[in-house]
Amino acid sequence: MNNAARVWTILAILKWSENFLREKGVAAAKHDAEYLLAFVLDCQRLDLYLRFDQPLTSSERAAYKKLLLRRANREPLQYITGEAWFMSEKFKVSLHTLIPRCDTEILAETVLRYLDQAELVIDIGAGSGILAVTFAKRGKKVLALDISAEALAVARENAAAQQVADKIEFINADLLTGVDIPPTRGVFLVSNPPYISPAEYATLEPEVRDHEPRLALLAQDDGLEFYQKILAQSNTVPNLKGIFFEVGHQQAGAVAKLLQERLQNPAQIVRDLGGKERVVYTLL
Repeated sequence: MNNAARVWTILAILKWSENFLREKGVAAAKHDAEYLLAFVLDCQRLDLYLRFDQPLTSSERAAYKKLLLRRANREPLQYITGEAWFMSEKFKVSLHTLIPRCDTEILAETVLRYLDQAELVIDIGAGSGILAVTFAKRGKKVLALDISAEALAVARENAAAQQVADKIEFINADLLTGVDIPPTRGVFLVSNPPYISPAEYATLEPEVRDHEPRLALLAQDDGLEFYQKILAQSNTVPNLKGIFFEVGHQQAGAVAKLLQERLQNPAQIVRDLGGKERVVYTLL
């Protein structure tokens, strides 16, 4: 990219960038090179294919190089651009929030199947607000709880952008501690809590281990710490009608057992399209 005599067309720079990122260990090198260039040029990735012969200006090359180097250092694509997609909607993310994943879409879809049974949804560990916004857009009142004030600031921005800020109350809290829950005809507790054990945390990809907030990832007791804490506090919730958890792909059995022991009610397990157990829930 430093060869000034070379004409850097979109096609040329993408080929170079793909090889560069692959050498740095980036798995989706082609996708990420295209995504970042489209971000710089303010267009869709597919638009690049129609403009392969277009030369880049020096300012465009400089802007792209800056982002490309960040990705080569294994900074997640979503933090570089400040945006991520969830349930076909664009959300703002920051270093204080987890990056939305398909696993959490399984959680959202599971809750949505039963959403008419609850008047209020309590999102424990709201992060960027993806779940809170999703449920608020379906007309539900939501309490969005998070121990990180910085994460809640991002969630507020996302709620405002999606025009549902009036349906969500944002509360800086440690799980349910000190939260005043208004009387309703039914409450769902929904959470994608930290569930990565210390042993597993050490094996994570650099994008996750070195960049995503440790506070939102790491849990003691083989990753079960926060399921135990939430269930211990669940008896403070009036008119509780259901609890829904996202879980690690090897935790479903243990979390289902915790649910059943605490609530004396059968727990259900939902698998993702790859067959991995991703959600555990019970209806009361």
